[in-house]
Amino acid sequence: MKVLLTTLLLTVPLVFYAQKITNNIKTVKTLNVYGNSKVIIGKIEVNQTLKTKVYLIKSNQSKDSTGVWVSEYFFGNNEEVPLFNANVLLEFDKPVLSEQTRPGTSFSITWGLTEDKMQYYFKAGQINRPFEGNIIFSFQIRSAEKITPVIKGVAGIL
Repeated sequence: MKVLLTTLLLTVPLVFYAQKITNNIKTVKTLNVYGNSKVIIGKIEVNQTLKTKVYLIKSNQSKDSTGVWVSEYFFGNNEEVPLFNANVLLEFDKPVLSEQTRPGTSFSITWGLTEDKMQYYFKAGQINRPFEGNIIFSFQIRSAEKITPVIKGVAGIL
């Protein structure tokens, strides 16, 4: 009985320690995203331990005829194989009105705005390559005011 009690007392702290969540992801560098007129329209935080192979290819931000700001971000890479485990997060400095995602042929995909409309998440298990070009997916964000997002989960700018 003493052996069982000793084993239990030694195992319980190990179980609690194993379930402890640690986040040691450090930002290695921050890159600016420029729009059509060479104005900074966002930032990308490149993380040390995330090994994604998706890049921001191009972006633009403009005001449409109704006075709504339209921000577009195009992501892709120069690989010849499908993109696996894409996980992109956009954090906005102001609430946005809506979003539109244009992924290629994909599997296990989820996306959407958070309830406060200050973050947009996009996750895909696999996205197949387009027949031509290197843009794999894109986002169109509509907002009442000009936004400056922080983009996380990409490897940088291509």
